[in-house]
Amino acid sequence: MRNTIKYFFLLTVPVLVGLFLFLEVLFRFVIPACEGPFCYYDRTDQVLRFEPHPKDGIHTVGPFAQQKGKWHINNAGWNNEIDYQAIGRTKPLLAIIGDSYIEAFHVDVDKNITANLRRTLQNAFDVYSFAISGASLADYLHMSRYVRRTFKPDIMIINVVYNDFDESLCAVRSRFGRMCIEVTDESIEERNPKPYQPSQIRRYVATSALVRYLYNNLKVGNLNWFYYLGRGYSENVDVHSVNECMPQIEKACNYVVETLVRENGGCKTMFVIDAPRNDIYSGQLERSEVIWMNRLLRDVCAKNSVQYLDLTNQFISHYEKLGMRFESKWDWHWNELGHEVAAQAVYTKMQKLGWVQ
Repeated sequence: MRNTIKYFFLLTVPVLVGLFLFLEVLFRFVIPACEGPFCYYDRTDQVLRFEPHPKDGIHTVGPFAQQKGKWHINNAGWNNEIDYQAIGRTKPLLAIIGDSYIEAFHVDVDKNITANLRRTLQNAFDVYSFAISGASLADYLHMSRYVRRTFKPDIMIINVVYNDFDESLCAVRSRFGRMCIEVTDESIEERNPKPYQPSQIRRYVATSALVRYLYNNLKVGNLNWFYYLGRGYSENVDVHSVNECMPQIEKACNYVVETLVRENGGCKTMFVIDAPRNDIYSGQLERSEVIWMNRLLRDVCAKNSVQYLDLTNQFISHYEKLGMRFESKWDWHWNELGHEVAAQAVYTKMQKLGWVQ
């Protein structure tokens, strides 16, 4: 019996070690596993952003790394091709605030909406982005305070997507490093971020290309069961759950926009919202289950006299002409075309408003 166990380990352990090393090489050099920077919580500014090391990497999507995006973390801790200056700038500043769409790891750093706007503006403006995955509408209010305090922008663009609404509610999602809104029948209150402390064990494990491949490329442990349980899931939100908390969402949205406008100190501000792309592709826009969030933000912006841009018309027009989708088949974030069309829509709107030449 002892000899059997001994031979089992003598044979099994080397095979497992060899297999692990083979897979590490495979997912590091042949099918590169998704790379991502580590984030940290800046206790001075009370915001989550990225550590400057490593500075560069490649974000991959899909089981064969079919989609790739080169990222670069700048001196201020954001994914942007240029460094930021808090003082001593000679150009007006356009600041873009958002979540993973503006963070934009899914495309090369020189092909995202920020880089597109910088080129379109012919470097007449400094264009800075401030974005991190998982941010919500409540986080944008919190982030705007840091941006105004530190960089004093002339124009501020707030990019909104559908899961930003319900995830602003503390009752739906309350996470370390994030701000949320506590909504009750009697009051609406901000809940400041709890300091985020990264797990050193997770960071160590993440150095393995095999682990990153399983977790990020294959999404093991992160499967979305809404697809399999037959619940309504559209535009990255559980439609049933979002509809259930519609009254709280309306109150939180009103609070965020009203407070941000009141605090903006004369900075030109515009809210931009994504389009219900699935409904555009299927020709079912009139029956969209999420378009009410576009209308909600439109009405709240009108009520508070702040500029609003819905990307729906621009995406419809482009799709009807060329039939090209605005995301890859492996991921729902904007692809290069999505970033281009969104950037052109923002630029055209700013031109009409007389904000840019």
